[in-house]
Amino acid sequence: MKKVLLASLSLLLFIIAILTSCEKAHENKTGSVSFTFNNLDNLKSAGEALDFIVVSLSDKNGDVVYEQLKLDLLQFDDNYITKPVYLEPGTYSLDLFFVGYGQQVKFATPLAGSAMAYLVDNPLPFTFNINEDDVTNVVPQVIKVTSENSDAFGYVTFSFDIISTFKINVAGFTYDSSLNNFNLSAFNLAVYGDGVILLDSIMSAKTNTVLIPDGYDQYQLKATYDTNTYTKDFSRMELQSYSCTCDTGIIKFYFEDQNNDIFTLQPGPDDGKDANIYSHQPDRNYGSPLSDNPHDAAYSIIIDSWTRDAGIYIHRSLLSFNLENITDANKISKAYLSLYFDSTTYHWDAAGFGNYGQNEAVIQRITESWEEHIVTWNNQPATTNLNQVFLPQSQSQTQDYLNIDVTLLVKDMIAHPNTSDGFMIKLLNEGSIYHSLVFASSDNFNPSKHPKLTIEY
Repeated sequence: MKKVLLASLSLLLFIIAILTSCEKAHENKTGSVSFTFNNLDNLKSAGEALDFIVVSLSDKNGDVVYEQLKLDLLQFDDNYITKPVYLEPGTYSLDLFFVGYGQQVKFATPLAGSAMAYLVDNPLPFTFNINEDDVTNVVPQVIKVTSENSDAFGYVTFSFDIISTFKINVAGFTYDSSLNNFNLSAFNLAVYGDGVILLDSIMSAKTNTVLIPDGYDQYQLKATYDTNTYTKDFSRMELQSYSCTCDTGIIKFYFEDQNNDIFTLQPGPDDGKDANIYSHQPDRNYGSPLSDNPHDAAYSIIIDSWTRDAGIYIHRSLLSFNLENITDANKISKAYLSLYFDSTTYHWDAAGFGNYGQNEAVIQRITESWEEHIVTWNNQPATTNLNQVFLPQSQSQTQDYLNIDVTLLVKDMIAHPNTSDGFMIKLLNEGSIYHSLVFASSDNFNPSKHPKLTIEY
């Protein structure tokens, strides 16, 4: 041990072994990392008060796992300990280690090659392993930071950003065709914030609590099981709502087994079929855009009840997908409809409303044929409320409605092709005004926002 004023710190890694499935093939382990002080005599004699640790960790590939993560120190008798940081089993590198109080760094572990590196046994970075059913002890040494030696640790600065985080709950399910049921399953989860990768990790076959960095406007979760990948998009507020362990507070991904075929239909302007119908202009067709102006109503799917010319007007939307390649309704296990908010529409860009008000809606099966370039309010086709699907009130003005379960409606369409021609979407209460939903249509300039129907067959 070097003869310098050192505080010996132990990095206690508690491996929590959890059976994540009824089958051995789906077992998964999760480790947690906690920092605690073993020897406080030198710190006490120096009269130092401490209340946080800052660490940076990377994986064996050099990818950042946590960068300047601030952990509060909790005092128990004469010892300090942090709350655990959860990691998958594997090899990791400790790249930065600060200890401090308030906003000031008091102690640090020097970097290899720095002027202070010779004073400690293991300058940073150094690696450690988290193993299943094992406890790994890592002991970084720290040296007191003073105004005289602060440039000798190898760090550009001792300032740091406090990373604000929030928790979400996610779970994956795979379909067991022998039991005709979904079971919890392990899967890979990637999380993006404004297009930047934040997390790429294996989730266990349970409800997983995941720590997410705050500060991004839009988040995307991409879940993968075998060859199946599903993507869900959230605003910051929407994602933060999935923090409780209640059923509605869990983001759920449903995966089919490898023997199932998945049909994804997301047609564009040439092969898409959708139209708005408008009670204020009951004989006008809104099936195709009349110009390149993004405010043209045909670029959007509009469902609303509003006022104009001292009266109430109503928008409904119709959309249909080509299902001719699917012939057996009994083989359909799931069908999901995804509708994406359209930020280019007049209802948002100019009026600022978007998804607004008490906008609960209903999706019904259309039972008569209709033509995209002919349909109007006055000649709109009939619908049925059999197996209709209800859309809840939006949680934000820019919310996407992803993976709406329309399984029974699609099965009805396949079973009764002569009396089926897509979906009609309308407000649940069209007699109440100032409520709206606005999504991109198949004519929209952004092809990633066209309506999407996913059928697992």
